[in-house]
Amino acid sequence: MNIVHKMPNRQPVALTPVFDMPLDAGFISGVTIQDVSPSQVHSATANSPVFSNPGMKFVAASVQQIGSNNITGLAGTLVSTVSLWVNLDAIGTAEGIFRLNTSDYLQVTAGGAIDITGFAGGTSIIYLDGVVATDGVTTIGTNWHYIAITDTVAKDPVSMRYGRTNNGQEYLTGRLGDIRLYAPVLTPSQIQSVFNVQRYIYGV
Repeated sequence: MNIVHKMPNRQPVALTPVFDMPLDAGFISGVTIQDVSPSQVHSATANSPVFSNPGMKFVAASVQQIGSNNITGLAGTLVSTVSLWVNLDAIGTAEGIFRLNTSDYLQVTAGGAIDITGFAGGTSIIYLDGVVATDGVTTIGTNWHYIAITDTVAKDPVSMRYGRTNNGQEYLTGRLGDIRLYAPVLTPSQIQSVFNVQRYIYGV
């Protein structure tokens, strides 16, 4: 099957990600979601999340996700920066955003706080809308938000999933957009650049 890459209205940033999934309707063929990075690690959805312009809509009760052991081509490719957009439907229930593997993942607590698990062995920094945030303290609302996590000890996305955290834990009711993984630790100015380039897509 040939997958045609239709470029949306997205400006490039200086660094090339090792994984770049715009979650734009022009980047899907059946249930296959396209990775537009040089890695070309295309991924399958599970339980039919839908595009919502912008981003992709997930429903926790339907255990919808991207991955489900389908994103395997990145195993062994170490990454130090995760970058994505999040839009929760509501605050009040813990929401699973993503996991890189069974040890390193991100959720939003029932109180709306950004909460990372794992990312051990080095120094990790969370950014919210381009500004440094505090793990377990900084909260988000129900608008679109940009979240990035950097870690000085690179992680292996051997069992990466989006729209959920670890096995048997939280799923997401809300939307995700522009998922990127970078091999190096992005600097604060680079994080701000990614945020500024993408924010117009999400009305921020």
